[in-house]
Amino acid sequence: MRSFNAYGQTAKEIGGINVPVWLGTVAPIPMGAVYTGDKLDLKAGTPVTYDAMARTFAEASAAANANGYLYNDIHREAETDEATGAIVMHHAEGLLIDNTEYADWATELQAKIPAVLLVRTAAE
Repeated sequence: MRSFNAYGQTAKEIGGINVPVWLGTVAPIPMGAVYTGDKLDLKAGTPVTYDAMARTFAEASAAANANGYLYNDIHREAETDEATGAIVMHHAEGLLIDNTEYADWATELQAKIPAVLLVRTAAE
């Protein structure tokens, strides 16, 4: 399942050299959600705003708007293509936040989504 735990994959092929973002065994919410944003590509570990009633999610515009993280990478050919993703709201083993684009949001994200442990890999 490397494609679900990879950051920075730029090809549609499965495999290759990827940087893991999740530690241990991750348990996303029991049902997926439909992506409502406009980006063609989202990477695993991206902070998202998840709407449980509508079963939809979008990339969080700021840490204050986030309530979960994307478990898997998403690639769409066009904005009109539908995409689904798995959302992680609880994970005690950790997300390697320094392996994502959101390391600068780490303190705020940890306070906003405390059930997902954010693990720092870089020396501060």
